[in-house]
Amino acid sequence: MPQYFTANDIWNGGFYELALEFYPPSNQRLYSALQNIWKHPALDGCYRESSKEPTEQSHISPQESEIDTRHHLYGLITLPNIKQVACGTFQVREENGSDWLGFYVPMGALATAYDVKGFPFDSDRESHEVWRRELDDLLSTIGRFVFAASPFDLGLIDHECSGTAYAEDIRQNGIPLPSHTGYLWPENSNLIYYPRTSHY
Repeated sequence: MPQYFTANDIWNGGFYELALEFYPPSNQRLYSALQNIWKHPALDGCYRESSKEPTEQSHISPQESEIDTRHHLYGLITLPNIKQVACGTFQVREENGSDWLGFYVPMGALATAYDVKGFPFDSDRESHEVWRRELDDLLSTIGRFVFAASPFDLGLIDHECSGTAYAEDIRQNGIPLPSHTGYLWPENSNLIYYPRTSHY
């Protein structure tokens, strides 16, 4: 049977992320987004333990108490190439700042589906474009899915990007160009996707 969670290095190497900002902080908004992200049809989850395969544990629904912990929830995502790999969610609650919901795919898991090489530390930028564009587009659709039921203030798509930009920055300065981060930005109640325009 496939080892989605327990194969060597699955959870290693950092992660590629969809990061959603909520400001001002709100238990209700954060919990709603956590619930809705796991309802996306590309996802199978969620589960509490990364050390056991999904078939060895019970499928759960996120509880409101999850937002007050640093615990991750785990699952599987079906990628555009139809391969399934491990994924997860976590919350960051900044002191006197924003709430963040992070949805992530570990680089070790991505390496079982794509030739990610040493991303983001190698310099072979062009070789990453195919899988990054596919993953960016999928993460943007997940962001749109969440926004429809649980609006957020800013979405970021990149390698470990929570807290690297804030909605207030965008209001003052606009979407930065060029940018190696994808942005999901609410405009007049619509969510606009601004794909990244550059490599690292």
